[in-house]
Amino acid sequence: MPRRCLWTLSLLFLLILLLALPAQAQDPNVLMKEGIEKATRGDFRGALAALEKGLAWAKANNHKQAIGAFTSNIGNLYSSLGDYPKALEYHQAALKISREIGDKQGEGSHLGSIGNVYFSLGDYPKALEYHQAALKIAREIGDKKGEGSDLGNIGNVYFSLGDYPKALEHYQQALKIAKEIGDKKGEGNRLGNIGLVYSDLGDYPKALEYHQAALKISREIGDKKGEGSDLGNIGLVYFSLGDYPKALEYHQAALKIAREIGDKKGEGSDLGNIGLVYSSLGDYPKALEHYQQALKIAKEIGDKQGQGNRLGNIGNLYSSLGDYPKALEYHQAALKISREIGDKKGEGSDLVNIGNVYENLGDYPKALEHYQQALKTFETLGTKSEIRITTGNIGDVHLEQGDLAQAEKWFQQAGGPIRLGRLALAKRDFPEAVKKFKNSLTEDEQSRNAEFLFADLIGLGLAHEGLQEYKEAKEYFQRAVTFIEDQRTSLTESQKTHFYEAKIHGFPRILAYQGLARVLEKLGDHEAGFRTSEGARARLLSEAFSRQGRAGAFNVPAALLQQESDLTTRIAGYRKMMEKLFEQKQMNRYAEIEKELAGQRKELEALVNRLRKEHPEYAAVKYPTPLAAGQLALQSEEVLLSFQVTDTGVIWYRVAGGRVAQSGWIEIAIKDLTRMVKDYRAAFEGVSGRKDLDKHDAGLSRKLFDLLLAPALASGQAGEKIVLVPDGVLGLLPFEALAMSTSPVKYAGDEYDLAYAHSGTSLTLARTLKKGGKPGRAMFVLADPVFDQKDARVQGQVQVAQRNEFQIQMMRAIAEPGVGLVRGLSFPRLAETGVLAQQLGKQFGGQTSVLSGLQATKAQLSKQPLDQFQYLVFATHGVLDKDAPYLKQPALVLTQVGTKNWLDGFFTLTEVMSTRMTCDVAALTACQTGLGRNVTGEGVMHLGRGFQYAGAKSVLVSLWSVAEESTTYLIERFFGRLKEGQPPRQALRQARQDLRAYKNGLYDHPFFWGAFILIGG
Repeated sequence: MPRRCLWTLSLLFLLILLLALPAQAQDPNVLMKEGIEKATRGDFRGALAALEKGLAWAKANNHKQAIGAFTSNIGNLYSSLGDYPKALEYHQAALKISREIGDKQGEGSHLGSIGNVYFSLGDYPKALEYHQAALKIAREIGDKKGEGSDLGNIGNVYFSLGDYPKALEHYQQALKIAKEIGDKKGEGNRLGNIGLVYSDLGDYPKALEYHQAALKISREIGDKKGEGSDLGNIGLVYFSLGDYPKALEYHQAALKIAREIGDKKGEGSDLGNIGLVYSSLGDYPKALEHYQQALKIAKEIGDKQGQGNRLGNIGNLYSSLGDYPKALEYHQAALKISREIGDKKGEGSDLVNIGNVYENLGDYPKALEHYQQALKTFETLGTKSEIRITTGNIGDVHLEQGDLAQAEKWFQQAGGPIRLGRLALAKRDFPEAVKKFKNSLTEDEQSRNAEFLFADLIGLGLAHEGLQEYKEAKEYFQRAVTFIEDQRTSLTESQKTHFYEAKIHGFPRILAYQGLARVLEKLGDHEAGFRTSEGARARLLSEAFSRQGRAGAFNVPAALLQQESDLTTRIAGYRKMMEKLFEQKQMNRYAEIEKELAGQRKELEALVNRLRKEHPEYAAVKYPTPLAAGQLALQSEEVLLSFQVTDTGVIWYRVAGGRVAQSGWIEIAIKDLTRMVKDYRAAFEGVSGRKDLDKHDAGLSRKLFDLLLAPALASGQAGEKIVLVPDGVLGLLPFEALAMSTSPVKYAGDEYDLAYAHSGTSLTLARTLKKGGKPGRAMFVLADPVFDQKDARVQGQVQVAQRNEFQIQMMRAIAEPGVGLVRGLSFPRLAETGVLAQQLGKQFGGQTSVLSGLQATKAQLSKQPLDQFQYLVFATHGVLDKDAPYLKQPALVLTQVGTKNWLDGFFTLTEVMSTRMTCDVAALTACQTGLGRNVTGEGVMHLGRGFQYAGAKSVLVSLWSVAEESTTYLIERFFGRLKEGQPPRQALRQARQDLRAYKNGLYDHPFFWGAFILIGG
């Protein structure tokens, strides 16, 4: 932004008018000085208090000039605070007074102040009108200093409009005047302005020359605030050059000065700039720390525009972390501020940021809507650079939608090697894509901009893969994976949650793993491919298991521990050395150390592999990283069947006997696979009567079996115990209910013993680290909550409504309006679950604890020692985040009546994950507990995973809304088999068979039994 010191100039000029005033008890001169000093330090509230006292004195004494002086400077203060309507009100009042008393110099000054307000609001035509009027007056009365200031302000307007020749013309005229009248401070300001123009034009050597000249003047005249501003401007030039070490050096020097002189606003700005540098380097925790400090300062001093800027920065950071709901929250808060203060340019930027979030979420209509609003705003303002950026974003949306002609049209206006490289990939012009990304990589390797580097590496990996140059593709994908893993190590647990799903310049981070797995499969390296596939799958769950196991004693030999300590110390030393070399810009030496570090990492990897074999529990806790096939804790008769879904096809791995025994490639576009899965599930969703069951397409079921399971099962034996690791959309499929044949119908679950896992690694850690004795109590059940005030149980009565046979069987997640309505959701009573609770109580006797009806509340649940039960049953409704957007996460529904807060009516995923459990099995008999927000790389983020995270060894979940009576019977039989001593997966398989035979086959249709799957076991 152009450097301007209008506030101080205005105050000093008006102070001169007051010096001739006689001393008073409440001295206006003292109050004006106090206002100047406090405003300079960024103490805007203190300055406002002093100036308001001065204004009160001036009004009491009817001193028109003093009234104008104080009124104008209060207006300047409101401008600094971002309250532009109030600023305008005060400046217009001051202008009126100057015109009344014939004060031409004051009139010119106030016109300039009003122009500055309109400039801050982004109303450049009005700003120009007022600055030109002020310039005319300055020239009429021969006010050279005022003329120079007005010329500078007009230059600022042209600069923001992107009219650099006109901006330079006015800045140079202002510079000439400053030199003529010996105004050193004005000279420094204009030099800084000219430097900013050259920076925007990309002429960085000239920009540096002017900023350094400005810095020299600031130091000569002892202007500390100006010095800080000049240092910041130089830092911005180095940032634009991609020289982040130098940028950091200058911004930190500017920050030091701001703190020394108490310039809070400058301190906030410098902290924000430092945050931008760290964000560009991919150090998101450090960036966030600086943004939050800057936001805190902006709030303290009441700087609304500064708050909006920082909120936008934080929103962009959360986008980089893949936490789009949080990003949206911050950007909408920033937009609200921009609209409140009338900042049109800020509003346009906020709209672009919101559009980015919607684009990354795949909501292209909303993304386009926001981009087009932003473009209209920028076109009205006439800001060329913002128009160029927004047109590029609109092109990105068309590219994502596959409209290449439209994308190319918009990209012609925007340019950029990464965008053009992505366009070449979409056109399958792989040589051109290699060229674009290679040129970009050469530049970005010098700057180390994390997001550009990642996009370059992915682009090159995809381009070489398209050319069938798999070795080259492997190299780039591998570099991208290493880059991601290095970034991820510095993140907090919450920051890791959505990290893989983040899109960086149109490429999701998960693409690195998918691409690497794909080319490794094509190169025939199945073991490495499987390890890569595990690399981004259920990492949070695996790491949680490891943290829970830290208390164990592992008896690792001292020599191995010493070797490990030496290696980790050396690696840490190399990292610190690289950080220092980077700051000193010794990039050749940096590259040498980077190679040495790679060697040390290989040594550590070899040691960790040895620890995994000889001391698996210790290795699992200390290094919760993806495991190789030979490191998985599979039983001798078990086979792990793992899927990796990519945009062009599916890789499957069959792991048995400690190795990848077989793997294969299924050629199918992700959109086609998604359509097949959705078509299959459509027959089980929204069932309200027997006739709806006829929608089930056995042919499609068979087609899915032949596509996904048949190739992997062909080399095995009937009756194998299979652990399935689905990926992406495959997490929505009940593989047991896929038809092996259609006449007669035979299902995969009839032939094979199936269970599910989020990954081979998480399965292994669950089995390795969850050893120990059984909990002391048998069974906890939460059932039949009260959802509605009209429920007879609220009045202490028992009333069962008369329903037809199918209504008794069916339980729907969303009922008719008025049934248990909670913020747009309605839940029918689940009376049969109360019967289930009674039956389970009989089965397990006095060791059963039941919460039902009005007792099934969060308050009562929180009193239960859930870590002391062998089995947990939650027989209630479940909601997804799409059902209840205000929750933003899956949840189990508890008793809604009598709660102080509506949130008390839900047991959310977050609360589940923070609850300690040690149970063998948690059964979630609610509707769709196996579904939830699909977190890329982590599997389907659902309540079942949350219960495993909390400590449950196995979790029974449902994939669609299920029938109440059939569910009650299946769960009762399942726990009956468990009590008999059957393992969970066998107990579930037998319970399914029991249900299918129940009532002469009434529940033989897969709708009734296919919904329930067992995770773990």
